[in-house]
Amino acid sequence: MKRIGICVIGALMAASGAALATSTTIGTATYMGSEYNLIWDDDNNGNSLVWLDYSAPPAHWPDQMAWAAGLEAQLTYNLDPGCTVTWSDTSWRLPDAGSSPLYGFQAATQELGHLYYDELGFTGGSSNGGATAPDLASSVFENLALSAYWTSTVDDIDYGFFVVEAAWMFAFMETRSTPYNDTVYGFQDIDARGTGMFSPQHRGLAVRSGEVVTSPQGPMIPEPMTMLAVACGLAGLGAYTRRDRRMA
Repeated sequence: MKRIGICVIGALMAASGAALATSTTIGTATYMGSEYNLIWDDDNNGNSLVWLDYSAPPAHWPDQMAWAAGLEAQLTYNLDPGCTVTWSDTSWRLPDAGSSPLYGFQAATQELGHLYYDELGFTGGSSNGGATAPDLASSVFENLALSAYWTSTVDDIDYGFFVVEAAWMFAFMETRSTPYNDTVYGFQDIDARGTGMFSPQHRGLAVRSGEVVTSPQGPMIPEPMTMLAVACGLAGLGAYTRRDRRMA
């Protein structure tokens, strides 16, 4: 009986696992003639966010800010049946790094860090300490890149005799030169946000705050592995019941 109970419990857990996921594809958006997933993150530091699963090519910070802000006029939404979104932001934007960004390997209060560490479950660190690249293919996203992404958060650096206009970025992966000579993963840093020849260029990832409501349209269709697990549990329970009747 114990083995049957364990099998049934495992089947129920497998069946409910997909429903407990906090990052869910809610449809697509057509951008430049191609379809990109809209991914709902229902709890990012207490906020409901929708990510556009498209990585803009590396560019200077002002260009990425303008790209994200101008997306709304270029997107055609194709939401899943029964899904509605009420936007809180007036337009798409680059992710926010929070009110007190911190340097290093941490999620802190910033949206990209929370996505990397808490939602996608990746680990951070330096290649000098044995850290390896996250498996992006295992995530709900299809177009994330092992690269650094700009945030919208500015934080100028005052050196006394001059001020560097800077913005925070978050690196899924970045290679550092002397004195580190390593590759870092899940790393938050600050970079100059100018447009000059020596200013860095990072990728852009667009996000938008909004409340999402979903209502099932017809019966839910479980994933194949979930169906297999449930079948295992029910078959085992049936076999135990028949055996119990024969012994009565």
